[in-house]
Amino acid sequence: MQQKIFISEGLPITEHEEIINPLYDETPIVYLYVKQHSITKLKYFGKYTGVDPHKYQGSGKHWKHHLKKHGNRFIETLKIWSFNYLPDATEFALNFSYINNIVKSAEWANEIPENALDGISKGFKMSEESRRKISKSKKGVKHSAEQNLRQSELQKGRKHSADGKKNQSEAQKKRFSNLAEREKHALGAKKTIGVRVGKKHYNNGIITKTFHLHPGEGWVLGRVPCNSIVEL
Repeated sequence: MQQKIFISEGLPITEHEEIINPLYDETPIVYLYVKQHSITKLKYFGKYTGVDPHKYQGSGKHWKHHLKKHGNRFIETLKIWSFNYLPDATEFALNFSYINNIVKSAEWANEIPENALDGISKGFKMSEESRRKISKSKKGVKHSAEQNLRQSELQKGRKHSADGKKNQSEAQKKRFSNLAEREKHALGAKKTIGVRVGKKHYNNGIITKTFHLHPGEGWVLGRVPCNSIVEL
């Protein structure tokens, strides 16, 4: 099968392309899609295994958090690809993820590269080639400041269960019973405090970041308001 790679820029609304492997049944088993919030223009690239990918809103913690904050009735489907052979979908998804830089780019809500496999039902066996590509894609991956900020925003307001608090407490007690660990933690805390001194929160109406100096046009002092849901 000849593989085609699509760049996100300029994708027409609700364009649907079938990528068929002639060696297998033509019935689609997985869809890949690009969704976009029509107001904020943030995009998300993901996988769907249901019946109608047009109606599916998309997954991903940061994406769902963004929809909850800015309104899930503003979702547009920019592009859909359907596959009848899962390894083809995996190769396509990984290539698309890296060509469009969906993890580090501020235009995308993805926190990890899409592989068309996460969430697949039990019993599915991945090919060795797919395993190799996924393993290679995760080696040396470091979270950017943008990703760390997304995770921080998602954790706000989250409440831990009694068992969760107990487990965390016991883990911390065990960790800091060791003198070397306590000294290591204290040194790290001093470095972190030094970096944060003098920084202020700025937002562009969509996301909040910290800077020593004003970041420029489009940014205002303060965090994104909690009630900044877009309304028509």
